[in-house]
Amino acid sequence: MTIAIGILSESGIAFGSDTMYTTGGIVNYGEKIFSLPARPTYRVIVTGAGDIDFIRSASQKIDDALPTRPSFLAALTTIIH
Repeated sequence: MTIAIGILSESGIAFGSDTMYTTGGIVNYGEKIFSLPARPTYRVIVTGAGDIDFIRSASQKIDDALPTRPSFLAALTTIIH
């Protein structure tokens, strides 16, 4: 079971998670929160449950798919609201 939390405050966002993950069916302990490279106007944090290689691969695919244009964040904000 994975537990993850994100807390929004006036000074920023804090993320946390448990540290147990699996690799090839073997239980290990380590980081499960991945901070993608910063974009000009936003940052992305990824966490997941299950196989750590899958989470890393998914994080890379998300990073590759994210646009670098500053207008992306404005468009996303409009869609969410």
